[in-house]
Formats: sequence, C-alpha cells, structure tokens
Amino acid sequence: MAVSIVDQGKKLLGKKKYNEVISLLEPHVLEYRDSFAFHFYLGLSYLYAGDIQSAMVYFTRAKQIKPNDSDLLSTYAAMSLRRSLTTDAVEYYLQALEHNPNCKIAKKGLDIIRKNNSPEK
Repeated sequence: MAVSIVDQGKKLLGKKKYNEVISLLEPHVLEYRDSFAFHFYLGLSYLYAGDIQSAMVYFTRAKQIKPNDSDLLSTYAAMSLRRSLTTDAVEYYLQALEHNPNCKIAKKGLDIIRKNNSPEK
C-alpha cells in the first residue's frame, strides 16, 4: 500500500527534516487545497525552518479548513508568546481547551504562562 504525500510529510516532520517536508509537499498545493493536515504540516515545517511569513500562509489556510483544531490554536498561541503577546496566547490556549479539554499542549502552555508571569521571564 502506497503512503500518501501527507503521511510522508508527517514522517519527515517528525524527523525534523523541515526543508525536505517543504520540498515534498509544496508542489502538491493544488491537489491538497482542502486538506487540513497538508497545510498544517507545511506551516509547521516553514515555522521550524524560520520562515514565519510562509508558515502563516499555510496556517491561515488550515484555519479556514478547520478553525477549531486544538493543535492549530495551540500553535497560534505559541507564536503569540514568541511575540510577547501573552493575552492573545492565553485566548488561543483557552479556545484550544474549549474545543479539546484534553489538549496537553494548551494545558502546558497555560501552566508556563502562569509560572512565568513577569515581563522578564
């Protein structure tokens, strides 16, 4: 049985081969225009590769497809934290928990914010 392009990308993402994921997935953007996982993995690859603008393009499309995905909302929260937008991060984490009360990433993110609530931290 053949492994889909998206599954191959997920496997490479897990191996931290971000540029390979980008090279593999990007040529298939039109074929997978309605695939949340495709856009999410491509967005993560760009994010980890350091290209925030391209990451946001793919995250925006992923959000159009599946606006309440807890992993995507947690990703938005983490990006907000990196830009010192703590209030936005909390909102995204709370939204993630609203849609998935078991979201470990959101719980951990809120815990980090709670423990490091001074501007220096």
